[in-house]
Amino acid sequence: MLKAISLLISQRQQFSKLTVQVVKVKRVGGRDENDCFNNAFNQIDTEKSIKIASGWIVGKTDKITDSTFILHHFWNVDAEGNHFDTTPLPEHFVYVLDPDLINYGQRHIKTLKSSVGCSLILKKGVFYTFSSTDHLENFIEISSLHPKNLFQLK
Repeated sequence: MLKAISLLISQRQQFSKLTVQVVKVKRVGGRDENDCFNNAFNQIDTEKSIKIASGWIVGKTDKITDSTFILHHFWNVDAEGNHFDTTPLPEHFVYVLDPDLINYGQRHIKTLKSSVGCSLILKKGVFYTFSSTDHLENFIEISSLHPKNLFQLK
């Protein structure tokens, strides 16, 4: 997993003005599974000082296939800078903050199919994209982790 996180950060940082980094996130759950954007968005209504954070959750590396799932994800951060996630998730994910993703989504909202970008799989050192509606055989190799490659256009 550490190799995948390091490669993700280095590949995303070259296209990001803001720092891409691992962050500690308190998992509070209580909201809907597989609905991270709405869970994070709805949380900002509960308190004015809460903001949405965006980035990745990185799973464990499968040593047999040399592959790691890296999912685009949304969670929240409070006024003191404490990150928390109301989406129920398994414990084995590491959070990587990538604030330029949400900025890109906001700037291009009219041309994107969704505010949620494609997720990734890192397999043998190569990144592939897929969406939650794809079957596993529909991975698409991408040349870079530029945001335009991570979001689907209308």
